[in-house]
Amino acid sequence: MNNKITTAVILAAGFGKRMRPITDDIPKPLVEVAKKPMIDWILDALKEIGIKDVIINTHYLADKIAEHLSKRTDLNIRISHEEEILDTGGGVKNMLGMIDDGNIIVVNGDIFWQDVEGEKKALELLIDSWQAEFMDILIMIYDKQKLPSFNKLNGDYKIVDDNGRIEYLSGERYIFAGPRIINKKIFDAIEDRKFSFKKLFDIAEEKKRLYGCVYKGNWYHVGTPEELEYTNNIINKQD
Repeated sequence: MNNKITTAVILAAGFGKRMRPITDDIPKPLVEVAKKPMIDWILDALKEIGIKDVIINTHYLADKIAEHLSKRTDLNIRISHEEEILDTGGGVKNMLGMIDDGNIIVVNGDIFWQDVEGEKKALELLIDSWQAEFMDILIMIYDKQKLPSFNKLNGDYKIVDDNGRIEYLSGERYIFAGPRIINKKIFDAIEDRKFSFKKLFDIAEEKKRLYGCVYKGNWYHVGTPEELEYTNNIINKQD
């Protein structure tokens, strides 16, 4: 792995509405999976691939996230607080002035994965698959057929060539799994202050510069209390 990317962004501003009532008094990134807050799993994974600088956006229950992050002294963590929530794309655009790198890792603050022996680790896979000369965005994708039967995620993307270029098509085999690498220049096409990251995906796809890498570890959708319970039960059985 040759990681020339030194900065990562974690999206942690959302309300976690589908996780209520758990998120009535705790922000979703601090919800524990396998006895550790989800955001700490992400920070540990970023540190392992050599990331040194992490910027985290906050809005909902921001003080609790800031207090938790103040205990992490092993990374240079900065907070981008949003008085008005800016959605996923707007949140990252709002941080660009804090980032010197041209390419950055972006991770949702409420996801959980398990690397497995014999397969590349999730963020290592992402770094090794990144080719800046022909990619504007590279996303980690996951085969929806590996999800439990009760999970009704629809599928987002199909792979259209041997290099991993992808196109959006509802009902396709692969889902967007959260981590991504982006070239900051992709934001130049958008003047809006508040917008979804999906808008950036669409721009990159239109330019044929949207790519995906298939993660072959264990990935869990932890969006509801029921999914959280299922995931923790699976992890507990492994202990």
